[in-house]
Amino acid sequence: MQAPPGCCRAYVALPDKPRGRGVLILHEAFGLNGDIRRIAERFAEQGYVGVAPALFGGPRCLGRTLREEARRQGLDGLRDWRRDARGGGEGGTSGV
Repeated sequence: MQAPPGCCRAYVALPDKPRGRGVLILHEAFGLNGDIRRIAERFAEQGYVGVAPALFGGPRCLGRTLREEARRQGLDGLRDWRRDARGGGEGGTSGV
């Protein structure tokens, strides 16, 4: 699966029967782990595309990561990709 250049690494859970919507799932301080992947899978079971980006690119704090322009562009890119290529229509963002 190809994402646009500049996007950060992400876990993507695709539904068997898409509803045309998706959710961008933002992880907590522990990063992209099994819990976050399970949350994405639960959204997919309900028909939504679940996209959980890895916000940490290395050993840095979440506040700095979220302030970086490159990360913002990466999140915007994943949102646009989810909307255009995998789910169409409206979507949401979930932070855990």
